[in-house]
Amino acid sequence: MNKVWDWSTSGKQPVLRGYDASIFPAVDYTVSGTRIISRALNTAPHNGKAEVSARIVTSDKVQSATLYYGYDSSKVDTAVAMKESNGTYTASLPTDKTGDMFYYIEVKTDKETLTKPYTKSEPIVLNIDDGKVKGEPDQITITPDTKQGGLRFSWLTDPAVTKTVIQYKVKGASKWESKSGTSYVESVTAGYKEKGGASCGDHRSDTVCRVCLPRRRRRFVYERGKVVHRTEVRFG
Repeated sequence: MNKVWDWSTSGKQPVLRGYDASIFPAVDYTVSGTRIISRALNTAPHNGKAEVSARIVTSDKVQSATLYYGYDSSKVDTAVAMKESNGTYTASLPTDKTGDMFYYIEVKTDKETLTKPYTKSEPIVLNIDDGKVKGEPDQITITPDTKQGGLRFSWLTDPAVTKTVIQYKVKGASKWESKSGTSYVESVTAGYKEKGGASCGDHRSDTVCRVCLPRRRRRFVYERGKVVHRTEVRFG
């Protein structure tokens, strides 16, 4: 880097060697307002640890940092005070109840009140997972096979399901037939093999997204993904 760049003391920034540093405007590193930096927590084990942390970058005085949670996205009103240590604020969420929980962070300074996500009516979703595999398919689709006299069954299931079996009996037959499904990823829902992390959530200009979710679901959400299994059956 030293062979290509020079450091501009006046501009407080690197400048390509051979260029006059005065032609580049000086960079203003002054912090203005308040920013909440927090990675979304989207899954936690049942009766395990679920700690939410946040760094608050501000030029103002922080008066309080509060974590709000609830089990209904329209009623996220249980408050937990976040404790500060070395500039990081943390609070723990209960994990005794399985299923989805919703939360957001609220910070009050001597000049403003703001939340993460920016719109608190679109809270972050945290799934408390008991580790059990949901064996029942969420959806079964039946379509004509590419060959005459056949049907194709597609099963939308939990990724942990590795085998599917369909039993059928042709009209007039005396016994049931069984066919095993082929386990492969044909399609997935949002969140399959994704780690909960930085999506924009609020679409503010100062936010850098790693994964920007569709506008219809603009929040820190990674749904538990599903995979498709397929079974093809020919009659006759």
